[in-house]
Amino acid sequence: METFSTMTAEISFLRESLETAKRELAELENPTAEPFNGWKGFGRTSLARVPDLKVLRERIALTQCKIDDLTATQNELLEREWKREKDSERREQWKKLVPICRELKEKDYAQQLLVLELRGKRETAEKKRHAATAAVSNHAANPPSWDSYPSESEIEQYRLDGIELEEARVRAVAAYGKVDKAHEQAIRDLVVLRQKFESAAHQEKHLRPSDV
Repeated sequence: METFSTMTAEISFLRESLETAKRELAELENPTAEPFNGWKGFGRTSLARVPDLKVLRERIALTQCKIDDLTATQNELLEREWKREKDSERREQWKKLVPICRELKEKDYAQQLLVLELRGKRETAEKKRHAATAAVSNHAANPPSWDSYPSESEIEQYRLDGIELEEARVRAVAAYGKVDKAHEQAIRDLVVLRQKFESAAHQEKHLRPSDV
């Protein structure tokens, strides 16, 4: 900030000039003080000193005004520079956040598709479980009738069919439990992803520059 440095040097010079002028004014207003720059002390009411007092007072006032104006300008420059740096930092943070939001949004969408896929598999597995359970119940409720005088082979086949149906039911229950567990986990993962995405999206909107 070359302009700022130049102003600082000018303010320093003006303050030195101001102090010098104040000392000269004190010498002129105080007749008992030591001579300043060859001045001989005049009386406080001496008319010979009035023009010099007026000039010094005007110079002091003018110098103080210049110092105040330069200080105010410096403060404005500092505030603008601070704002520029903050805006630059916010823009960099925003640039880093945009790809993160994009990635989280893509993951959120993919997770939604997975939840829907697993939901369909869960419904199918649930139907198969109900069907397998109903088959076991129906088989148990309809043994060979003794009125038909079943043979030993028919009775054995009934027993083997019952075992096969029960094994199928166990497999269907296990399959349903597996897909149901995966479906619930997918939902939990979706909730976590959604929270991360919404949080990142909120930050992105907060940091988004007004010119984009």
